[in-house]
Amino acid sequence: MGVSDLQTFLESSNLEGGAVSVDLLKIARSVTQRQQPHNTNRKIRPIGNKLKLIVDAENCLDRLYGGFFSGNNVI
Repeated sequence: MGVSDLQTFLESSNLEGGAVSVDLLKIARSVTQRQQPHNTNRKIRPIGNKLKLIVDAENCLDRLYGGFFSGNNVI
């Protein structure tokens, strides 16, 4: 499955909730809070599941730079 097929699948009605907005700062804070020991005598607990993030880099560049990288730049 290519990236475009994955995007089509995630955005389709076949998979409800496949593409949702998230607050990465909130997620990072909750992960670090879970890693901190509640008792100072304990060591930091490792988290079994690592956070994985898929980013559409081309779309991010387009948004960050106002279309410059997608050919929409006006001279």
